[in-house]
Amino acid sequence: MNYIKIYFNKENIDDLLIDDIVDFFKVEKKESDKIEYKSYDVRGSKKKDIPDSIFESICAFLNTEGGLLIWGAPKGETGENKKDKIFKGDLSPVAELYEQDAFINKVSDLITPTPNRIQFRQLDYQGKYVYIMHIQKSPYSPHQYRGKYYMRLDGQSRVAPHAYIEALFRKVTFPNISAYIKFPLKIQVPNSREAWISIELMLSFWNKSQFQNDFDLYYRLITEEGCIDHKSWDFNLDKDLEYQNHFSILNRYNAKGVIYYGEPVQEYRKILLNNNDVGEFNFNMILAFGTRLSPCKWEITMSIF
Repeated sequence: MNYIKIYFNKENIDDLLIDDIVDFFKVEKKESDKIEYKSYDVRGSKKKDIPDSIFESICAFLNTEGGLLIWGAPKGETGENKKDKIFKGDLSPVAELYEQDAFINKVSDLITPTPNRIQFRQLDYQGKYVYIMHIQKSPYSPHQYRGKYYMRLDGQSRVAPHAYIEALFRKVTFPNISAYIKFPLKIQVPNSREAWISIELMLSFWNKSQFQNDFDLYYRLITEEGCIDHKSWDFNLDKDLEYQNHFSILNRYNAKGVIYYGEPVQEYRKILLNNNDVGEFNFNMILAFGTRLSPCKWEITMSIF
């Protein structure tokens, strides 16, 4: 979830300017489960320490739905007949400078397991600093800070109850497998109207989940026009192929035993079309794929040539 886009209408955290933060607090703001404001008054026991509450909030965002943490926000005030704090007006910048690498290293040292979905932005303001942290929901939760688990609830970071942590430990996660069809890589159009047009394409599969390998990739390739070239494959050498419906459907089993993070699995295929059908041709294909751990997905591709 891009909370920078949601709250500031900017695509990336690096696009944020100090004027965006100043303008943001020109109107009253309240905290929620997705955004939290910290003033400079939350200093640690030692003046230059990063306060515990910063790490507690980061841990809470990781364990729930992610969000934004703004350190150097205006001081929260409770108005008359109001339960929630209101944040508006002058910023309360932080006197100490915390470099991005040093801050991220500190987070990695103190929060376990080590989180990897935190973005950090330092902005100068009147000789001091405002810090923005963009935290994504972690696929490896629950995380803990100093032996405690935290969660976002009613706009606050709180120690998580046992039942919530137990549910996080038991949650089912699947590797994120994606695929696409790249085509045409090459088109061979013969001179004879009786021959077939050959269209070469590439099937590419990716595991986008860090630290989660997947297994036993399979796919089904369906062409709505023409047929899938089967003559280039030796059935005796590759028994994991199955053709159906006059070679318009290809079932490919055991395309890859282990799918590692970031390593593409690529296969090349050819589609044969009747030369008499050439003109402005709408070419449609469907690629269904799955693995042992990941549910089946679909990719639909259309090309005009």
